[in-house]
Amino acid sequence: MKAPSNNSLLQRYLRHGMLPQLAAFHTVVRLGSVTRAAEEMCVAQPTLSGYLRKLSDALGVPLFEMHGKRLEPTAAACVLMETVQQMYAAIEHAERQLSQLRAKQG
Repeated sequence: MKAPSNNSLLQRYLRHGMLPQLAAFHTVVRLGSVTRAAEEMCVAQPTLSGYLRKLSDALGVPLFEMHGKRLEPTAAACVLMETVQQMYAAIEHAERQLSQLRAKQG
């Protein structure tokens, strides 16, 4: 397996602990609301907003725009969301494989 280069986006995510920010981003896009996402994730709304701000700053692109009272994902957010969904699918696949291995061992 080839290791990612030191300046890859994955390395940046891991080095800066960005997985919570990606989870917050995924939840906000899915629910369409920072408030509802914060409730679902059991975190304060300002904390979740901070996660989104840190993620946007790290990526160097805005992820959301306000349209009236509605928060809308930007084109960059749509690209990122596709990758985050693939990441979630890969994690779920790994969980299934590990579960099967545990069942064989037990």
